[in-house]
Amino acid sequence: MTQLFKATLVALALWLSACGSGPDAPDIEQHFQSHLPNNWQLDDFDIEAEQQTGTEVLPQFQFRFTATFSPKQDLYKKVGQLQVIQILQLSIEEGDEVNVAGVATSDYIGAKWQTDFDISSTPFNFSAAGMPVSSYPADSLLLGSSEFEDKLDDTREQLEKLAEKVNRQQQQLKQQQQDFAQLSQQITQDNQQAAGELSEKITELNQQKRELQKQQSQQKNELYSDKKQQVDQQIAEWKADRDQKLAAITAQNKDMDNSFNETKNQLRKTRSVQQTDAKKASNTALAEAKKAMTREDYKVFANEQGQKLKTQYQTIDQQYDAELSKLTTDYKTRDEQLRNQANEINNEYNQQVEAINRQFSQDWKQASSSLDEDHKAEMAQYSQQRDDANQERMETVKDNQQKQQQQRVELVELQKQLSNNTNHYNRLVAELAALEKLAAGQ
Repeated sequence: MTQLFKATLVALALWLSACGSGPDAPDIEQHFQSHLPNNWQLDDFDIEAEQQTGTEVLPQFQFRFTATFSPKQDLYKKVGQLQVIQILQLSIEEGDEVNVAGVATSDYIGAKWQTDFDISSTPFNFSAAGMPVSSYPADSLLLGSSEFEDKLDDTREQLEKLAEKVNRQQQQLKQQQQDFAQLSQQITQDNQQAAGELSEKITELNQQKRELQKQQSQQKNELYSDKKQQVDQQIAEWKADRDQKLAAITAQNKDMDNSFNETKNQLRKTRSVQQTDAKKASNTALAEAKKAMTREDYKVFANEQGQKLKTQYQTIDQQYDAELSKLTTDYKTRDEQLRNQANEINNEYNQQVEAINRQFSQDWKQASSSLDEDHKAEMAQYSQQRDDANQERMETVKDNQQKQQQQRVELVELQKQLSNNTNHYNRLVAELAALEKLAAGQ
């Protein structure tokens, strides 16, 4: 066996040995310690059984264990609340041990061990076990302490005073509700009476006003109808003349559009034929040159022929663009001329209509004003009488509303105070009863 072959076998054996090695077993006790809250400490941890259940690719260990842990200090849990003060009760003392048993599974993921613990015994709820007293507000009280009893006595005295206050406010509210109901009934009667009187007055005034308006309206309608008929007749004649002229322009524009499209299509066909002829001539020249020339000469000739064909295409496109541009410019110029003619015709018609309507409006305004002056004084008198009657009623209603609103505000404020005090009383009663029950059973 040669030295080179021996060296190769040694290297291969070392490589296989390295590939077969895996990570060390996890520190399961340290993992369990990291799962404990900060207020707890691990007193004892025993591994009863251990087995490697994974593979070299996916390492895994399983453990059966028992553990003992205890709080580092006394823990308390909230058992009630008295107003804003929390009431605490000792739930577990410092050093009281908790024993659990279970199974742990560790998987090697991302170059580190990750462990899941499954407690087979009754699980322990750390949250329900409570927190150190320092974790609660400073004014919290311990159930059964002298401070707690003093707070209960203070609350009982407060409840007696609050009950007396609620009773007084209930009597006061009842009286104010009766007063408000009487005031509302009186205001309703006053408003109904004022509304009835106003309605009769307005009915009489409106009847007189309608008679006068009817006469005036008849005179206006007759005058307006005569003048408007003359204006409408003249406008109809102008409109017929305008429509005839616009129809002629529309016909010219349609003929121009057809001619433009035909010429544009012809230009496109001519450009296509010229490009096709140039391409055919180029292909013929290339075919003849390929037969007659060497490969290198043909390559140069083909390049020159390509540039020549490109130049011909550009010339054809430039000629097409120039002719199309001139055609488009001529079309736009003629189209603009026709549009201007149409606009002039419309403007002339609109000016005629505007002028005759303006004159009609002026004539009608003058005639209408003349008729209005005849009845203006009487109409003003009717309006003033109606406004005076309505103003008098509005002042009465406003005064009654102010009185009613003032009492309503006072009533609502008293209801709010009574509701707040009643809710406060009921809440204190419930809190006190719950804490007294807890204290009695302690």
